[in-house]
Amino acid sequence: QAYAFETPMRLACTGLHNGTLPASGSLVKVEPATFVVTAIKQSEDSRGWLVRGYNITGETIRVTIKPWKTFKKVEIVNLADEKQIILKSDKDGRVAVTVSGYEIVSVMFRN
Repeated sequence: QAYAFETPMRLACTGLHNGTLPASGSLVKVEPATFVVTAIKQSEDSRGWLVRGYNITGETIRVTIKPWKTFKKVEIVNLADEKQIILKSDKDGRVAVTVSGYEIVSVMFRN
């Protein structure tokens, strides 16, 4: 039923101008496609960003998450945003998480 409440993205076109961002990008890249992102939100304390999703298969999968920038701290948190496991990210900010079948996982990115 959640899919029934989806709304289309809004966009605004502009002309060419100087800026620091690349011409295209992604807020977060997640692989494989069998991990469905259900939320990307600012943390309750406004000091980080949360990426939450779940494994749509019954098999254990290895998920990689790459946010739009690198963060100093990356943690798996529970549904109350409480730290459970500290993760290490690579130089590009990418983290890898093992997700069991049908499991929900929340990853907090903080500076």
